[in-house]
Amino acid sequence: MFRPIKWLCISAVVLGGAGFALFGTRLPSYLGTMASSVRESVEGQIPVEIELKRAEKLIQEIDPQIQSCKRDVAQAEVDLERLQESVTLLEQVVSVEQQRLHNGAQLLSGNGETEYRLASDRYARRQMEIDLQRTLDSYRNNQAILKTKRALIERQMEAVAAAKQRLGAVRAQKEQLEDEIRALKTQQKWIETMTASTRRFD
Repeated sequence: MFRPIKWLCISAVVLGGAGFALFGTRLPSYLGTMASSVRESVEGQIPVEIELKRAEKLIQEIDPQIQSCKRDVAQAEVDLERLQESVTLLEQVVSVEQQRLHNGAQLLSGNGETEYRLASDRYARRQMEIDLQRTLDSYRNNQAILKTKRALIERQMEAVAAAKQRLGAVRAQKEQLEDEIRALKTQQKWIETMTASTRRFD
């Protein structure tokens, strides 16, 4: 069982030593060139019909990828739009609370009266202080949420850009395959024409 492996290893060492003795440090370069030549000769022997079928199959496989990328872009844009709308609404709430705090602070720093008229309602000073404290807590909380959502918007914009970039890359790949198919079909027609001409000549 181990004898073939042993002979294989010995043969590899002997060939490697012989190659190094003949070519020296240029041996890897020669080996790479030989491998490339073999690959090119094999590719040159592949019929146009097979290449054409391969490219068409790749086109069929890439279409679902394009649809998936389109869905990703659409979903990312919808999420971004929702975030922007929620930020707009929250900014309005924060603006109202800020104005309420400003007005309340002005009233409380007045002439020391125990009652104040605010929005057609009368409040005792203590009740107004409690209401303003609640407004202040809500304002601070909304400010923190607003900061977080603005950061989310930036990240979501990056996600939209990345999704669009992926879609563009897949579309470019499809266009490249379509160009390859057109070239292969042209080559196929040329071969068919030359074959027909040769037959007529014969």
